[in-house]
Amino acid sequence: MGYPHGAQQHAPRQRGPPDPRQPGQGDGRPQAYVRGWADRIQRHYFPQLGRIDWECTWTGRIAFTPDHTLRLFEPAPGILAASGYNGRGVTTGTVVGKGFAHYLANGDDGLLPLPIRIPKPIRAKPLWSSSYEGGFTLYHTGQCLRVLI
Repeated sequence: MGYPHGAQQHAPRQRGPPDPRQPGQGDGRPQAYVRGWADRIQRHYFPQLGRIDWECTWTGRIAFTPDHTLRLFEPAPGILAASGYNGRGVTTGTVVGKGFAHYLANGDDGLLPLPIRIPKPIRAKPLWSSSYEGGFTLYHTGQCLRVLI
């Protein structure tokens, strides 16, 4: 069934043992770009930590939906999925996970934060995707150049 609403899974591109000095794969971006961004954010929010040697990181794409609302699906009975966290996956995923667990254990969807929907294609998906990717790239570049935080 693919990944709804622009979410994509990428296989690791690294060969051989991971190099602990290299943060993530940056979704195709140069390592200096990813490292510069991570170092800049760390120094801004946690200067007391000093220089950090990153052991591992996660990089990827953020799945946005046109109305910025999370989507919950049940592609088959007992199989649940969520997509389009819109950059809020860590906190929202906790709530969704609790609701999914309750639903699977009790058949009650009362703890789900939103109703389960039927997946639908997004109109002009390449345009939306390019716009978000371009915006985030500009924003992160501004952070690396110390124009933005």
